[in-house]
Amino acid sequence: MRPHPASALRRSTAPFSALLSALALTPSLADTATGVFADRDATLLSLDAAHLDDPSTGAHFAGTRVTSVLDAGVSTYSYPGFGKTDYWATRPGIPAIQVGAGTQSVAESYGDTSALVTTTSYPVPKTGGGTVDVSVTYIGNTSTSASLAHGILRASAENILAGPYVAAFPTAPYDGYGAYGTAYARAEMADHLTASATTTLRLTGTWDGTLGTGTAGSSALGTGVALAVNPTTATAHMEIGIWSAPHSVFHPGDEENPGFFTTERSYLGGISFDQSAVYGQAPKAVHQAFDVSVVVPAGNFYFYASQSVATGGSTDPSQGTGGPVFADTTSTADFGHTLQFDLTTSAGATLTSESGQFLTAVPEPGSWAVLSGLALTGWAVARRRHGRRA
Repeated sequence: MRPHPASALRRSTAPFSALLSALALTPSLADTATGVFADRDATLLSLDAAHLDDPSTGAHFAGTRVTSVLDAGVSTYSYPGFGKTDYWATRPGIPAIQVGAGTQSVAESYGDTSALVTTTSYPVPKTGGGTVDVSVTYIGNTSTSASLAHGILRASAENILAGPYVAAFPTAPYDGYGAYGTAYARAEMADHLTASATTTLRLTGTWDGTLGTGTAGSSALGTGVALAVNPTTATAHMEIGIWSAPHSVFHPGDEENPGFFTTERSYLGGISFDQSAVYGQAPKAVHQAFDVSVVVPAGNFYFYASQSVATGGSTDPSQGTGGPVFADTTSTADFGHTLQFDLTTSAGATLTSESGQFLTAVPEPGSWAVLSGLALTGWAVARRRHGRRA
């Protein structure tokens, strides 16, 4: 388990239009994200933390969000000065993000997986006129979904990368050519819950999936081309966190700056895991069981869960002296079926949700029974005391 620090907050002078976007608390089902929700780097957790002190930089939100990013291209490197790298996008990394109160899903695909050929060329200019043809083969696939009612989080990604293919060795002003490609998917859920009494929440379950990296086997290397070392990785991350109600925190000043207050949440407990595989490793199967208890005082608290996967790799054009460094790789992360966890309360406490949807649906049979013992917005713990399970 990895501890989480309290969320530090920042202030902003964003215009009133940004505030309106941040306060769009209940987007309809399968809405394309706008405003602060369209920030690929922000999470629902970070948006909630930012909202506590400055609504224009975050959002108070109960629901789900899914994110997909496919990004690939070639790169060129020149040594003068401290070195300069330029990028030429095959598939610009424009995120596809859906956000809403119910089930959200995104699935993206770029390239022809069956033929393993989707090559894009770039006429890279050279000193004295003319161009050098540089190209990369890239295939990317993602799939991610989240359901607040069922408690479902799914994410999978595949990345196939070969290149760079070049018509000539590096010529001025460039000293090296490279290639890069990534496929990323993330599913999130968040809600504001209320405990009728101080209770111990028990979080149990398993996290399962597979990671794999290796050669794509779809290309031949030319003279003077060096195969990149460890050019690809596959990673997966999951976290389930329970956070306190907002409270004021004083930050002492010094001789030059006065002290100030921020509104923050404290991390009460949860679970977090990371897994990765690098080029050349055998496929890795992940089966991670967990069982952790978190004491929650009566009143409001915040629930956040996320699962993300990333696959991809690159060749470093600064290492391409005498010819390009070539990648021929495939990487996969499949965590699309098996995240399963359960949340129970101790005797004498019930929970309600701000969304009114949190775990209100009957779990899917056989899988995705996230928080499977609690099927209603107001959960009766008497069922647990009598040893019965939904």
